[in-house]
Amino acid sequence: MDCFDGLPGEFRNFRKDDFEANWIKVAECRFGQVYQVKLKLWREKCALKSFDTTLCANNFYRRIIDEASNIAKVKFKYVMSIYGLCSEATAVVMEYMSNGSLNNLLASHTLMWPKKFQMIHEASMGMNFLHSMKPPLLHLNLKTSNILLDDHLHVKISDFGLIHWEEGMSKTLFMEHLTARGNISYVPPETFTQCPNPPGTAFDVYSFGIVMWEILTQQKPYAEHQQP
Repeated sequence: MDCFDGLPGEFRNFRKDDFEANWIKVAECRFGQVYQVKLKLWREKCALKSFDTTLCANNFYRRIIDEASNIAKVKFKYVMSIYGLCSEATAVVMEYMSNGSLNNLLASHTLMWPKKFQMIHEASMGMNFLHSMKPPLLHLNLKTSNILLDDHLHVKISDFGLIHWEEGMSKTLFMEHLTARGNISYVPPETFTQCPNPPGTAFDVYSFGIVMWEILTQQKPYAEHQQP
């Protein structure tokens, strides 16, 4: 993938020196860090999500590289934009969301009912857009930490399309991919059975139901069953 001087919206491979030097770490994720960075060319804030390949499952970042150019083509108001990769930093370059994740907001602020309903509506619009693609783009990792918030607390769906059910994949391997990301509370119960059917849109609908409950109650799902 060549680096080129493109316009915002064009998928590209960035170099580290495409960004100003002051990278600000804004979040820790299970497999790496998220930084706020500023592109010199566009004078625009972006998010750079770096992956520690020693912590990732085999070929996880390679799958991201393979999928990122397709995911970057997805453009919708309630879906986070992907700008490209930064191979030098083993990272994905994304739209910057100034208010972080919905998961953090729910834990730190009491939301009024109109704001809760707005967030549920916007998240449903984003997921409906993904499912309306031909074929449907499954998220398979939908949770409040993957719903991000902009300056005005409007939501965008992130981290979609990174988990896949592949033809011939064992159920055990698929479950490992799911549980490695700490999202077991959002996984439909039938996934844990011996049913060989691949996941469909109903998988995301179940996850969305948990997200909706979490927004309305501002509680963690199955908190009484969580490990201390």
